[in-house]
Amino acid sequence: MKTYAINLADLMYPDRTLMAQILIAPVSREVVRLSKDELDSEAVILNCDEERAQAIVDVIRLKYKRHELRCYVKDKGWKAI
Repeated sequence: MKTYAINLADLMYPDRTLMAQILIAPVSREVVRLSKDELDSEAVILNCDEERAQAIVDVIRLKYKRHELRCYVKDKGWKAI
């Protein structure tokens, strides 16, 4: 089973707060640090089934590019998607 996460720092921009409240807040309660080397490597885990998490990422990708709002998937290790 894969785990999905969204970069926390990227959600702090004013144009993303509504999207974060509607899509991410209902399924996220846990914050994880993805890397010890990067300052902005904290992400919120999407605590839902894999299909719903992938759908959330797909909706995010309709509006934001990979570098604008970073999403991650964990199978064996964290990978940017």
